[in-house]
Amino acid sequence: MARNVSPSFVAGSDILPSRFVTPNISLDHSVIAATTGDLPIGVSQEYMQYAQFDIGISNTNAATSGQPVNVYTEGEECLLELGGTVTAGALLKPSTGGVAIAGTAGTDKMGARSLEAGVSGDIIRVQVHIDGP
Repeated sequence: MARNVSPSFVAGSDILPSRFVTPNISLDHSVIAATTGDLPIGVSQEYMQYAQFDIGISNTNAATSGQPVNVYTEGEECLLELGGTVTAGALLKPSTGGVAIAGTAGTDKMGARSLEAGVSGDIIRVQVHIDGP
């Protein structure tokens, strides 16, 4: 699912792979990990900033603060990490650290629709779908 595009944003803080992100109000074209109550604008890239075999690198972030990060946006399919149990077709909202949990339409700020079921810690396919009250 990796896209062959230039980075679309700058990380305003360390961001893990496959997490909801929201705008960083402190810097233009910058995102931070979304948390409970945030309206996400997309999902961070599913790959790490550095390959695991890089000598001396133990960083598992998609991007560290100040580095470029690709973000999947409205209508795109991508991978997203879950923070709870969801069913296929469920609307998803951000929780602490940008992981996804099931949300309620018309009440919660949504960031995606699940394309498969999963439980906390799973990384599932979703379609980015931004919607909120």
